[in-house]
Amino acid sequence: MNELHTYVEKSYKELKEHGFFYYLEKDTNVLFNYRKEQYQEEKQTGLELGLRTLFDYGGQIYENVDILLNEEDLLGCDLEALQFRVYNAIEQHLKIPCAKIPKTGEYTIILQHKPASVFVHEAVGHLFEEDNYLQQTIFNEKTMINPSITVTDYAHAAFDKTCLLPVFVDSEGSEANDVVLIGDGRIQNRMTNRQFGVTKDCTGNARSSLFLQPPQIRMRNTALEVDASLISHLSAFDHAIVVEKVNCGSSENNGEVELFVEFGHEMKGGTITGYVRDFVLRGNTLDLFNSITACENDFTWHSSNCVKNGYSLMLAHGSPSIALKGTVYGC
Repeated sequence: MNELHTYVEKSYKELKEHGFFYYLEKDTNVLFNYRKEQYQEEKQTGLELGLRTLFDYGGQIYENVDILLNEEDLLGCDLEALQFRVYNAIEQHLKIPCAKIPKTGEYTIILQHKPASVFVHEAVGHLFEEDNYLQQTIFNEKTMINPSITVTDYAHAAFDKTCLLPVFVDSEGSEANDVVLIGDGRIQNRMTNRQFGVTKDCTGNARSSLFLQPPQIRMRNTALEVDASLISHLSAFDHAIVVEKVNCGSSENNGEVELFVEFGHEMKGGTITGYVRDFVLRGNTLDLFNSITACENDFTWHSSNCVKNGYSLMLAHGSPSIALKGTVYGC
């Protein structure tokens, strides 16, 4: 922590204050204990490392907080990688006073690899959990999907490396296998547990983070891969809104998906013309995926905490940066 403090003090004289803190995330589940025949509370905690900055811009004080590392990252992040995360966070903080809410309309959207990974988690991952799939109304075996993309939920290894959150055996004791969800322009499979494994192969996607928590069909390491022929420099687009940071996302059974964008920038002719903040990217899952026309060669894994039916656990999602068409809801 001392080295990080020194790095910030030397690099950012304009900050009035800064501080690093450990954030103890607490969550409480209410479960029914069948043996005791009574409800009981079950507490979960998670440790995260945060950054707080305070600076004066034109006489107005701006305070910002970012979570730099979650509990999984704390085990494998060296000082250089952590300094890079601090750099990115503070650079964004300093640009916020200049950022504007964009006008509502359809744009070419560039999702950097982290927002893109959240997009695939929301737009495909949740709908392809078998219990959710049976309730959705957008996908079926005849649905035609962009043939240039593949979406896979990896169990424990991908691209000749161990996944960010490897799962070898799920919480029901089933062997965890990779599941190709979308490929060759069509739906290939869904994620299942033992219950749905009666009619389909059990993929080993039953997961829970605590012993008393009921296993549910959950993602593990969900990846969006784009055909290599679409790799290009996304900075060459004439006009696009680049999404750098999202707060959260959601998806509906009818295929509508939303990403709540916290920060990004507008680009014209390959040059940043301004910074944008606080808007919603919304669209139909199929329309968004079918509009993917390019990607960068920068596939990256990310981890996050995800809640389903009131129960939370860690999972991973990965993607390259992608370009697509979408509707921005701003001012």
